Amino acid sequence: ASTSQCGLFLLDYLKEGQENSTYEVTKLQFFLNGQGYFIPVTGVFDDATDQAVRTFQALYQAEVLTPWYQAGIVPHNHPTGWVYQLTRWKINNIVCPGSEPLPELVR
Repeated sequence: ASTSQCGLFLLDYLKEGQENSTYEVTKLQFFLNGQGYFIPVTGVFDDATDQAVRTFQALYQAEVLTPWYQAGIVPHNHPTGWVYQLTRWKINNIVCPGSEPLPELVR
């Protein structure tokens, strides 16, 4: 259960090359800009967004990438650019601490 006074910031999983919600990608891009990545806010998950997500993932590698590797789900702990369970969790909890519980890893 959430212990937060605010709600989830990102609701979807996002990735370059898939059908993404323009609104969700726009929120992601605003978030990344607020973290100092300075990418165009277009609502399209483009290469600049992918690279910014990868840089963000590298910064928080121990929390968003390494658990996948340690669980044996993926063969590496390198940035993927995919805003999936742990990356979305980290973003949501930076924006609104306690808004999303730590997810159980699902392939």
